[in-house]
Amino acid sequence: SGLGFALVPLFLYDSELRSGRLVQAIPHVYHATRGYFLTHAKGRESDAKVQAFMKWIMKAARETPGAD
Repeated sequence: SGLGFALVPLFLYDSELRSGRLVQAIPHVYHATRGYFLTHAKGRESDAKVQAFMKWIMKAARETPGAD
C-alpha cells in the first residue's frame, strides 16, 4: 500500500534513502546515540495517516524521560 513506518537504525535503510525509494518523514536531523528516525514513501508526506503517526511519535518522544 506504500504506507509504513520503521523505527530502526539508519544503516538498515540508508540505501533506500539514497535511491529515493524512501524519504525522511521529518526534515530535522538529530544526532543522538538513541532516538527515532521516521521515513515514508515518497509523496506521502501529506497523507492523514502519515501526519497522525508523525504527531504521535513526536509527542511520545518529547514525553520520554531524558528526551531533552
